[in-house]
Amino acid sequence: MTVRQKQIDRKVVPRFHGLMVAGRQHETASASIANADHSLSAGDELTVLLAEWESNRSPAFAADLVAAALVLGGEARAQEAAGYLLATSHHSLDKQLARRLLGEDIVNEFDDDNDLELQDVQPQIARLKRGVRADPRAALLWAELARRYATLGQRQKAADAMRVALELAPEDRFLLRSAARLNLHLDDPEKAHRLLTSALSTPHDPWLVAAEIAVAPLAGRHSRLIRHGKRLVESGKFRPEALSELQSALATEAMIAGSRKDTRRFFEGSLFRPTENSVAQAEWASRQGARIDVSEQLVADVEDSFEARAQMLSEAGDSERAIDSTWAWLRSEPFASLPAVFGSHEAALSSRYDEAIRFATFGLRANPDEFLLRNNIAFALASAGDPDCARRHLAEIELDSLTDEQQRVLTATRGLIAFRSGDISEGRRLYLDTIKRADSIGLRAIAAVLLAREEILAHTDLASAARAAAQHFADSAERTPSARADRVTGWLAHLEAETSD
Repeated sequence: MTVRQKQIDRKVVPRFHGLMVAGRQHETASASIANADHSLSAGDELTVLLAEWESNRSPAFAADLVAAALVLGGEARAQEAAGYLLATSHHSLDKQLARRLLGEDIVNEFDDDNDLELQDVQPQIARLKRGVRADPRAALLWAELARRYATLGQRQKAADAMRVALELAPEDRFLLRSAARLNLHLDDPEKAHRLLTSALSTPHDPWLVAAEIAVAPLAGRHSRLIRHGKRLVESGKFRPEALSELQSALATEAMIAGSRKDTRRFFEGSLFRPTENSVAQAEWASRQGARIDVSEQLVADVEDSFEARAQMLSEAGDSERAIDSTWAWLRSEPFASLPAVFGSHEAALSSRYDEAIRFATFGLRANPDEFLLRNNIAFALASAGDPDCARRHLAEIELDSLTDEQQRVLTATRGLIAFRSGDISEGRRLYLDTIKRADSIGLRAIAAVLLAREEILAHTDLASAARAAAQHFADSAERTPSARADRVTGWLAHLEAETSD
């Protein structure tokens, strides 16, 4: 069987996007209110920032104007400020934002995640390497290089490139958050947490406080910044978009602690001018029972909300659009395992096995040891008629590292491979073993549905009985909330589609 996603408690861990997407999410803009009127249009906001720059003539005001112009459009109005930054700022990121606005920065070629073609990562690495040779102090180029290395599974090279980026700009918000996310991917949550707690800028920046609160439990720590984060929210000093992920992180901690009032209050606050990460967190929380309204319109209005959109479309049974959104999600997080796992499951559920194989194949480049990707690609390959290749993928799995539930899932997938290899009795035995040993009724029901699929396709004498048993387990799953119970209806539809004449 395929698995939709890891059974995890989602945290608002920082994204590692390209700089242009980070700009659209306001991550590179000033966090302070700076007397901005949030009812202003984009043009009016630029007018206010331009007036502030002309009145103050300092690097901070110049950087605010340049960052806003890059996000909102209005580069011509910020050219003087960009030139000023190049001449006066001591911050690497300020200078690179200025070069970007003036069209002088090579990183422009790489910073839009939506333009990342999945098959073209290696040529982009070659171009980025030429860029850092030409400008060794370009911190953002080193960060982009780290992201591309991570996408190809070149973990040490990714770590080394990010280390150089941080040496060049050790207090930069964007780089600190990106480095924290990269280290989580590299299975070093303690380093991710240490980067955030050791930065002098963290206590003063709601973006970094949000990251620390999210990363701390992943490193086995309790965040010491939760109360401080609440004070930042209540201070009135920061823009709503700068507080979005902080309020989302606080809401998540409140939900874990059982505080319904704070859960609702902070989630609602996180959705006023939210980032796509906050929208995805709220959508996840709503599926866990939190009373927070995440509307389709909200998801549509927040640019780059691919994860939330994919999840919502999947829940609504719109598999085609869910898969399209998942490709965009994977492009935005090309080294992450979750979008590849989700996409490979969603495509297999729709009998789009070639697409499921593509999702899993891409995800395995960055995550070769991810059980769910190995399992899902084996399921898709066997279902598409290639049990031998499926078996080779299962042979790559480190069995000692599997949980009991993963063992049950693996047994079911082996049952499929046995059926498709012509060993019907062994396949039946393996599926029945999963049904017998699985802890959740949801997992038992999906295994029963897939056993029925194989019995029917093999035209065995037990096909009718297997279909009846599958319906029985599905009915039980509907009455008894459990892990994966919400996916059983989709697999029943898959059974009908696969076995209808």
